[in-house]
Amino acid sequence: MKTSFAPLILLITLGCGPKQPPLPAVGGFDTVEQVRDAAWARAVPSALQAKVSLNIDAPRQGIKGTARGGLLLHEPGHVRLDLFSPIGTPLLFLAADGEALRLFSTTRGAFLQAEDAEGALRSLTGGAAGLNDVVSVLSGRLPFAGATLQDSSREDGVSRLTFASPQGAKAEVEVDEATLTTQAVRAFGASGELALSATYGAYVNVGGALLPELVLVEIPPLDMRLTLTLSSWEVLAEVPTTFVLTPPEGIVPQDLLALLATLAALAPAAAPPPSSPEPTP
Repeated sequence: MKTSFAPLILLITLGCGPKQPPLPAVGGFDTVEQVRDAAWARAVPSALQAKVSLNIDAPRQGIKGTARGGLLLHEPGHVRLDLFSPIGTPLLFLAADGEALRLFSTTRGAFLQAEDAEGALRSLTGGAAGLNDVVSVLSGRLPFAGATLQDSSREDGVSRLTFASPQGAKAEVEVDEATLTTQAVRAFGASGELALSATYGAYVNVGGALLPELVLVEIPPLDMRLTLTLSSWEVLAEVPTTFVLTPPEGIVPQDLLALLATLAALAPAAAPPPSSPEPTP
C-alpha cells in the first residue's frame, strides 16, 4: 500500500506524555435542550491521535482476541485505525476519508471498500448520522448534530436524549450534565431492533478537552462486541494524509457493504414474544 504508517507506529512506541487534571464541572442547565446544544458545542480538537488496545469478540466471524495500535481522528468524518498483534504483526488497517471507508485485513488477505460509506450511513439512519458521527462517538462528543429531538428526560445529573429520523430509526444518548460528555449511545433500526450500543468509562483531560479512556461497543446484527481502551491522547497541530488506503498489488477489492449485509442476514432470528395461554373453558 502507498500509505505511511510512521505516525501511528511512532505513537505506539513513544506514547504522548502525562495526563492533565480534570476540568471543572459545567452544569447549571434549565432545560434538556440547553444540555443538548452545549454538548454539541463542547470543545473537542478537530484532529486527535491515541494509542488503542482493542479486545474483539465476534463468534460469527470466528474472531476473538486482543490487538493494539493507533487511532487518528479528524473532522469531518476522517478515521484511521491500524492494529497489530501483541508481538507487532500487522493485522488490520482501516481508513475513512469523509466519504469512503476502506480496510485491509492482512490475516485474511482481504481488501474491503465502501466508496459511499457516508451515503450508506445517511440512508440507514434517515439522514441523521454520517461518518463524522463515528468521529464523535469515538471522541465522546454528542453525535447526531442537528437531528430532531423526539423525547428527553433528566435524572441524577444525566440528560437522556432520543433523536429520530423520518424513516423511523432512532438513537438514545445519555449525557452527563456536569461535563457534557457522552455516557452511552444506543442506535435502533426502523423496526425497533438495537443496531449498535456504546458505553463509556472514565474521561481524561487532554489540552482542555475531555476524551474517553474506555468505550464498550456492541453490534448485535453482526454478533460483535468490542472493548476499546484509549490512552496517550494527543492533539495534532498538523493532520497526516493517511486517510486513504489502496489495495496491495494482486488483491481484488471486495464490496464492504455487501459483506456486512450478508453477515447481518446470518443473524439468528429474534425469538417471538411468548403467546398468552388459551383460557380454560
